[in-house]
Amino acid sequence: MMKKIITLLFVCILSACTTFDPSLQNAIAYGSITEVNESTNDVNKELLVRLYQSPTENNDCYIETEGVCQYQFFLSVSTFDEKPETAIYPLNFTGEVQNIEWIESQAVDVAVLDFTVQTYTSNAVMNNSNLEQSSRILRIKVSPHSIEEVSNKI
Repeated sequence: MMKKIITLLFVCILSACTTFDPSLQNAIAYGSITEVNESTNDVNKELLVRLYQSPTENNDCYIETEGVCQYQFFLSVSTFDEKPETAIYPLNFTGEVQNIEWIESQAVDVAVLDFTVQTYTSNAVMNNSNLEQSSRILRIKVSPHSIEEVSNKI
């Protein structure tokens, strides 16, 4: 009996040691959420997709003041089933998302999204004219099981 109690206590202690990625914690705690399903109305959506953003720690692009230079992003995806499958993924880009377009897809439980992303936030560029602002379109294919960057258009 004592051996079972010690084993149970050990498992409880180990499970308490697991933590979220601090960047994800920040995005959930005080970042902003974009309901991606609302971005394009004429596409049949089989998933619930949300974009979370929070400021990166690199915020030294402002001159004589502080502000957000870039955001980091996470994408959550969920099916609409009775027992939904869910996932959350960190995205491999920083900057500021200007537009999200949901692209029609024949695949089941897959969202194809075009993100228009700028290198820096608009406010950072207004504060510091030395920043080189560029824009790109990233196509992301996401499901509750995987995420893939399909293309990087300029």
